[in-house]
Amino acid sequence: MIKLEMVNRKRIAVISGSPRSSKNCSGGDSKTSKIVNHIITSGPDADYDLYDLCVLDDAARIQPCKGCISTANGFQCHFPCSCYSKEDKVKDYMYENDVYERLKHTDIILVVTPIHWYTVTSVVKSFFDRLVCINLTLTVNQAKELFGEKYKDSKKSTAAELEGTHKKLLNNHYAGKVFGIFAHGDEGADDYKDRRKPPSLLVDDSEKEFNQLIGLMPLAFQMRYSGLYVPSDMVEYHRFGKNIPYAQNNDTFDERSWILEQAVDFVSRGIEHSKLLPSKSKEAD
Repeated sequence: MIKLEMVNRKRIAVISGSPRSSKNCSGGDSKTSKIVNHIITSGPDADYDLYDLCVLDDAARIQPCKGCISTANGFQCHFPCSCYSKEDKVKDYMYENDVYERLKHTDIILVVTPIHWYTVTSVVKSFFDRLVCINLTLTVNQAKELFGEKYKDSKKSTAAELEGTHKKLLNNHYAGKVFGIFAHGDEGADDYKDRRKPPSLLVDDSEKEFNQLIGLMPLAFQMRYSGLYVPSDMVEYHRFGKNIPYAQNNDTFDERSWILEQAVDFVSRGIEHSKLLPSKSKEAD
């Protein structure tokens, strides 16, 4: 018999959002991975669950979202994602790493990412595109009960959505968790040091700095839309390396203890926010 008990210790999913690795063409481990490693080894007492999104040639990739939710909302898009499976010839990171089930059992989901072109990396974007299925959808089992074994049937799903009878079955599957984004960037390093920026970068004929938080908010609002709690102080951007060469920024990263301290503080805030939410009972093994 499964026992239900109250668990005070927090389980934290940490998503390492850099595609770089010493094992791929970049030739070096990312600053993100160093921040994440510090969180896991020196952060607050918690159970950490790592999702490393670095790109390796022989590893499973995050397959793209096919946008089936636009066919009939959560009657065509299901939880977990029903567009892929472990049986597929092309291996999908989300299924190979049991992401959907593991995230169900976390209290806090944190993303640590570099900034690539004013926003999160492409691997982070792909990861969260594939989490569209957590937002107001049927489970796969519910879809099978309603539509039969061939549940990915657009005629049946569109009819169900328009009929509206089963709309109350749609659910936010990760609602009630805390979510946060910890981003860092060099804002072009020394690309334009001692050079005039292109006119296309000028705003109102001035060189006002771009607010990097703008590039993080779509992800924050996606999670809020799906019922997660994203406090304003859990969306952070930290700049280091501006106006110095990329290589120097990489080589001297270990001297930047302040960014590691900020990362630990970030996790601690996430835990405190989680404590303020209604407590939930968890299934014990």
